[in-house]
Amino acid sequence: LSGPPGSEGHFVISILKMMKCLKLTFFLPRLQKLSKSVLLSYFKLFLPLLLVFHIFACIWRHFTHVDSNDFLEELNWSDAYLLDLYWVLMTVSTVGFGDIVPKGQMGRAYTIMIMFISSFYSGFVVTRTSS
Repeated sequence: LSGPPGSEGHFVISILKMMKCLKLTFFLPRLQKLSKSVLLSYFKLFLPLLLVFHIFACIWRHFTHVDSNDFLEELNWSDAYLLDLYWVLMTVSTVGFGDIVPKGQMGRAYTIMIMFISSFYSGFVVTRTSS
């Protein structure tokens, strides 16, 4: 269905391209309305945060292995991940119950870094939700 300009194949491809553009113009207002949706804006806010929390939890797992916390070695991966995610959320939310603590220097340094980052996180959430 291709050919030189003016041929039947070229005409068919041109019509298909125009139909594709018409579909985009039909869906564009709907996409703009959806992008202004409150639910979508919260989704766009919290999805990256969940990804960051996941990365923080994985790094915390690494440091618990480096610092050799013995009680975490006997947990299966899902329990250990939930425990790590719990630690991250408690540290970032500045609640920090103290039931999970770093045992070595690497874990303590990482905890200090997370505490520092969490102050920026709190400001970011307040700024985003107020606007």
